[in-house]
Amino acid sequence: MRQMHIVSLLRATTWREIAGLAIGALLFASVAKKLAPEAVKPLVHHAGLVLPLLLLMAKDIAHAPHAWQRLRSAHAARAPWHAHLTALLPPELPGLFKLDRLLWLGCLRRVQGKPLPVTLPEGVALTYLERGAYNTARAVVFVALLLELPTHALLLHLFIKDPDALLVIHVLGAIAVLYTLAWVLGDRWHIGAGRHVMTLEALHLRVGVRVEGTLPLAAIARAEPVDLLLPTWRHRHGVARSDTLVVTPFDKPNCVLVLHQHAQVDILLHQVTTRLPQYVFLYLDRPALLAAHVDRMRPTVSLPC
Repeated sequence: MRQMHIVSLLRATTWREIAGLAIGALLFASVAKKLAPEAVKPLVHHAGLVLPLLLLMAKDIAHAPHAWQRLRSAHAARAPWHAHLTALLPPELPGLFKLDRLLWLGCLRRVQGKPLPVTLPEGVALTYLERGAYNTARAVVFVALLLELPTHALLLHLFIKDPDALLVIHVLGAIAVLYTLAWVLGDRWHIGAGRHVMTLEALHLRVGVRVEGTLPLAAIARAEPVDLLLPTWRHRHGVARSDTLVVTPFDKPNCVLVLHQHAQVDILLHQVTTRLPQYVFLYLDRPALLAAHVDRMRPTVSLPC
């Protein structure tokens, strides 16, 4: 039972969270190595390298049955060889590559001044940029990026004397700044007017290329306001984190859609097809507008038999 609990925990933890833990383990090991006695420094060094790999391996092994199922599906569909290889990879990895390509493309389109094509249908616009902090956060990132390179140039000379190592760090820092800038510009271009759209039949979710999907109104049980932090809300309502999804560009959610227990709706989340959990958290400029339309339209639709 304990092993099954560990496997469930690994499956519920996203690859991004595992990567964050791995990076944290590397940083912790580097600090521990500085503070450790000389006799144990080699042991700490090797442990710092092994622990992140163990985390990634454990996550990959926990999803091995899913990878085997994807491989069998690719074989049954007579897919090309590269599709078989992709089936063995975590779905988040190809999704990350696709997301990266789309964000760089969005950055190029923004620099060229090209408008974002309108792909959402006509309906009630549920905006999330007018009163949100996304644009403010974007401005803060730009200021931080402008200060990053000169700060690096000033501080690194105080700690690193090797000119070759200094050059490598400066180049890596410049690449990181360029990458972050491209992602921020690309994300803003894809977000466009910043809105979801509700029609008579469905709620069309859209947060740039991070979240895309159509949620039938028949799958929505109710909409509720949220005025608590998510951990507090989950604890108060007895909801597991794996049963929730946050769909916001940056802001803390202020409303939640509660889906019917047996509703099965798939969307693109970070370019990976993902089944929506029962609780979908949103940030909206006017959350009461969503609740009013859900209450008014819900009696006119029903779940398919």
